[in-house]
Amino acid sequence: MISPNATYNPAIDHIRALAAILVLMQHSHARIGGRLAFGYGGELIGAQAATPLDALAIEGHTGVALFMVLSGFIFTHIAYGSVV
Repeated sequence: MISPNATYNPAIDHIRALAAILVLMQHSHARIGGRLAFGYGGELIGAQAATPLDALAIEGHTGVALFMVLSGFIFTHIAYGSVV
């Protein structure tokens, strides 16, 4: 879809993919890791990270926060040139 308000920035797609992967890692870690550790229906509530990569998988708000920052950037980029 081509927007008449803004130009396409392909670098944002890479950051958006990173945010999606972070959210997917957190959901996978919470559901699959919980079931492996505690059986069916188990969730990893209050899990501790052993490594920095594990911290990215456990802390799901990192990917969500990245999506919010990207949304703000895109809206600001679109509205920057418009007259209110």
